[in-house]
Amino acid sequence: MTKEYAVSIILGYVISVPLGAQIMNNWLNNFYYHIDIQVWHYLASLLLILTISGLTVGYKSYKSAAANPVDDLQYE
Repeated sequence: MTKEYAVSIILGYVISVPLGAQIMNNWLNNFYYHIDIQVWHYLASLLLILTISGLTVGYKSYKSAAANPVDDLQYE
């Protein structure tokens, strides 16, 4: 399940990064003291996104695996 989420996140990231980079560079060039966005900024954001999504999927998987199925079947 985590692999499926990771693939979709990376695909969305690959699609959105060129557009976002172009927009940010155009916006930052309008400032007198502007900075250049380095490659590591994009890699760090990808790592952060994958970490947060991995923790979320892991937590939800653990929560559903640790649940007692009898409690759910009582109400049906």
